[in-house]
Amino acid sequence: MRAALEDCGLEKLFVVYPGARRYDLDERIAVLPLGDLGEFRL
Repeated sequence: MRAALEDCGLEKLFVVYPGARRYDLDERIAVLPLGDLGEFRL
């Protein structure tokens, strides 16, 4: 994921998963539950 951030020049990367908890893996990597996508704002 860190390589993708650098290689693609991304400011932030989001991992979407079928769980229920939202959390950060890193300052620039966030994990989001699939159910939260409808309400998610950058």
